[in-house]
Amino acid sequence: MKPKTTNNGTPSSVDAICSHSRFSIRWLIRNDMPKVMAIEQTLDWSWTHEDYMACLRQRNCIGMVARTWQDEFTEHDLVHGQMVYALFGDRLRILRFVVPPKKRRQGIGAAMFAKLVNKLSQQRHDQLVFVVRETEVGGQMFLKAMGCHLTQVRRSVFGDEDGYEFVYSLRPMFSDAMWHEIADAEATVSEVV
Repeated sequence: MKPKTTNNGTPSSVDAICSHSRFSIRWLIRNDMPKVMAIEQTLDWSWTHEDYMACLRQRNCIGMVARTWQDEFTEHDLVHGQMVYALFGDRLRILRFVVPPKKRRQGIGAAMFAKLVNKLSQQRHDQLVFVVRETEVGGQMFLKAMGCHLTQVRRSVFGDEDGYEFVYSLRPMFSDAMWHEIADAEATVSEVV
């Protein structure tokens, strides 16, 4: 089967990643909630069932899960990651992006990220916005590896903890002067790590 292409004829990133992975990304459904909650229990900062339901009841919020390809036609899907995002104008704000610790570094997060990038061009949005806890260094490094840029520090956004806002954009976001400020901010984050 020939991979889908973008408008300029190049393979789309989500197809390139997903065609080589064992994972499919699909909408989160009610039957996934026990698996989603089991993953949440493996995390330091977890969402509750009520948090998910409150988000997913909103018209602009969408939940998705990563599951294994070989389980496509069975009753026992294995959920390996989940994400919730909200549509805001020209951007997708990622509210939750989770891969359980034992499943990291297997391409699940990259496949989920690629799915979001694919949604940008399909839905006429041009930015992904993530806010990551200051202490979630692994998440910060993942987003940087995916091509996101640190755009600002959001003070006390997680109660007593700051959050770092990372943006992935299809359009040029910054002037040269702003790039220097961003590089300085990223260097400061690297020194802390």
